[in-house]
This record gives sequence, C-alpha cells and structure tokens, in this order.
Amino acid sequence: MLVFEDRKRFDHRILDTPLQAGQSVTVHSGDRLDIGEMNAAERLALEMPIDLNRATVEDLMLVSGIGERTAEKIVAYRNEVGPFKAVEDLKKVPGSKERKVILN
Repeated sequence: MLVFEDRKRFDHRILDTPLQAGQSVTVHSGDRLDIGEMNAAERLALEMPIDLNRATVEDLMLVSGIGERTAEKIVAYRNEVGPFKAVEDLKKVPGSKERKVILN
C-alpha cells in the first residue's frame, strides 16, 4: 500500500479516489499524480482481463493462442459488426476456434 506522508503535497482529490482494477497511479516530478489505465501487457502480466472492445491487434496478440491473423479477424469483425457483448461472441468471428482467453 502506498502511503503519502505529506498529503499537502498532493491533490487530495486524487489521493481520496479509490482505484479500480486495472487503473494505475503515476507519480510525476513536481508532486503531480495521475490516475490512468494499465496497458494490455501490464493487465495480462497480472492475469487481469483486457477489454475486447478496445484491444488492438497488437494487444490481442499478447494473449496466448491468438496470433496476428486471428487478432486481425477479431478487430475486423468488431469494426464491421460492432462491440462484443460477451466473450462468447468471439465464436462468431469467422475461423475462430474455442480457446480459453483472458478478455472481458
């Protein structure tokens, strides 16, 4: 747990904001804090899901069992049909196979 000894140095609105899964805190010089989102590689390294509707081809290729062609098909399908509503919608992607993936 990160504890700030001198709360006056930092914006209390950031310090009092509870973090959600997948968020990160960046401490900049000049005592500035930013809350952001972890990238796909960081999320997967922590065995957290990635957002299927925001994932790029490169993000999807980080998932074990998904190569470049499959990632391209997933993104193309999403761009053509619209957002996935459930992970099971991956079965609708032409040429997809059933596999365990860490997506949401």
